[in-house]
Amino acid sequence: MEAKTRMPSIRELDPFDTCVVVGRLADRSVPVNLTRDNILAMMDRHGIQEALVTSNFARLHRTHRRGNLWTVEFCAASPRLHPAWVFEPPARPGSDAARAAVDEMRERGAKVARLLMGPGAAAPLLWWWKDLLEQLQRRRVPCLVDFGSCDYFHGSTCGAPGDAQVHQLREIVLAFPDLQMILSHASGGLGVANSALPLMYRCPNLHLDVTSVLDYWRRAAHDLGPTRVFFATGAPYYDPATFISNVQYEPGLSLEAKKMIMGGNIRLLMEQVL
Repeated sequence: MEAKTRMPSIRELDPFDTCVVVGRLADRSVPVNLTRDNILAMMDRHGIQEALVTSNFARLHRTHRRGNLWTVEFCAASPRLHPAWVFEPPARPGSDAARAAVDEMRERGAKVARLLMGPGAAAPLLWWWKDLLEQLQRRRVPCLVDFGSCDYFHGSTCGAPGDAQVHQLREIVLAFPDLQMILSHASGGLGVANSALPLMYRCPNLHLDVTSVLDYWRRAAHDLGPTRVFFATGAPYYDPATFISNVQYEPGLSLEAKKMIMGGNIRLLMEQVL
């Protein structure tokens, strides 16, 4: 029997991974750390063309600046690697510190922010994040929302926000309608909170990545459209092949829709950064 739909190749999909973690991994179940020597080999093995790189040096060490500079230097070794700049909001209110932080991020060449809102980091409280998010919105910087643990002894980008956190996030997303925010590596147990998808219906600037396997990203892609879903693997915590095949073999999505999810969406947002 001849298949009705031709399966796209990974090369056609041109994957751009929005969540790859390098550096010290505080998780004994992870078999290997990604380094300069092996990150491109891992990407080549799975056909991943480009990746946003987050370092646990930046996530787990305050004030995050030293780790962010390290990430920029790490990514400078290859045009296929792009730094994700880690942020927590300044403790002191006012726009000066927030503006300086975002301006330095752009001066260093980073185009995507990772906002730490999980255990051990800044809670998703609008009054706390407001000054920083104003500056990120001004620069049209896409933001990865990280609910993973920032505990030095168990630091992972993987973390599923509960309904209470989604409720807090609602205030933030509604307050900054022109700030594109992506729930990054939001998976665990049976996935993310049931309230996450209803919030996406109400907030067109809130998106999801495919590490929320099972039904979440599929419902978002089919019901809200492929522009609302981004490719990510969470490597090396997860096997990238799982998430590539999830999109590659998903019935009912056109080749163009799959290409948007696999890389087109993040490339477009990065092109719009000021």
